[in-house]
Amino acid sequence: MSNNQSSIIQRIRIDTVSSLSGTVLEIGAGNGDNLPYLPKSISLIALEPDKRRCTIRD
Repeated sequence: MSNNQSSIIQRIRIDTVSSLSGTVLEIGAGNGDNLPYLPKSISLIALEPDKRRCTIRD
């Protein structure tokens, strides 16, 4: 992935999750790529049904 594509994806993630509040359910959380962009004030429930993509992060 080029740097330009990477920055576009990063901007999409920021725009998508920055206004979330309360309890958030993320289905298909994968390896947690969205976690750094989530507001610290939310309560997160992250589900990943594919065992091959699932990792545990603190």
